Amino acid sequence: MAAARRIPILASAAAVLWLAVAGTASAACSGADVPSPSQSERSVKIAMRCLVNETRLAYGLRAVRPHAVLARAGRGHAQDMVDRGYFSHRSPDGLSPIQRIMGGGYRRDRRGRLTTGEVLAWARDEADTPATIVNAWMESPSHRRVLLYGRFRFAGVAVAVGLPRDDGLSDGTTYAMEFGT
Repeated sequence: MAAARRIPILASAAAVLWLAVAGTASAACSGADVPSPSQSERSVKIAMRCLVNETRLAYGLRAVRPHAVLARAGRGHAQDMVDRGYFSHRSPDGLSPIQRIMGGGYRRDRRGRLTTGEVLAWARDEADTPATIVNAWMESPSHRRVLLYGRFRFAGVAVAVGLPRDDGLSDGTTYAMEFGT
């Protein structure tokens, strides 16, 4: 059986969204420019997947389809980061994205291959919109590689209310998007 592979992903300072990122969300992606705290979780997830798929299509790649196992893995990780106050692809218990994804039931393809990817972000205030998050991921080389990896077929978007680090200044949102072949 082929060894599980994953794209190297680095948590970067670009994910901490204090920057204004260039770009305007597409009108086709409803809610893309609306602050996440003022939308339903479902609306935020739909807007984010729409934006990622528009970007992938613009680069000649196929759109990713929603996958419940990937969404659950991301949701669990995003909530864990908020609950335990850390921001990393690896949990304090040492679990990697691929371990969380496979532990949730995601399986290898028919050829025995499995490639996964994960992008994370947290934001607050005016930076807390789906468009700002996706634009910031595209500005980060490591996150961009994940979003534009051509073999990905599925994705799960997750949103957790709260920040992974409590600075006492304001509330925010923590995001995780898991990808798989």
